[in-house]
Amino acid sequence: MKLLLTLLVVAFATNSFSQIANDKELITAVVTDYIEGRNNGEIDRLTNAFLPTATLKGVDKDNKSIITTSAAEYVARHTPGRKQTCKADIAFIDQSGNIAVAKVIITYSTHAYHDYLILMRVDGKWSISDKIYYKQEF
Repeated sequence: MKLLLTLLVVAFATNSFSQIANDKELITAVVTDYIEGRNNGEIDRLTNAFLPTATLKGVDKDNKSIITTSAAEYVARHTPGRKQTCKADIAFIDQSGNIAVAKVIITYSTHAYHDYLILMRVDGKWSISDKIYYKQEF
């Protein structure tokens, strides 16, 4: 009986670890689609990274009001095939169950965007549900 219980615990722990590792890979893939989609003008990749209901929020530097943009509006601002002259890094990814947050830093010569992406697993698929951002001037 002890052996059976031990085997069940090990199997459950291994399965849980495997699921977490798989989720991390899937989350990283979505974040990479966001980065490469925006930076390379790959509109389909950028569109598919977001849930249709996703919003983007930032603070206007002049009047300090909140700027809210739909993902569709954000994607529409990008030109298909137009490459950005910037560098992008994933600073971290943190996941709890079916939600996650990723920080992406996109650096240009004069400024950087600090993007916090909120992701959700919906119907087995990870997608960005919201983005908040800060533009850092150099």
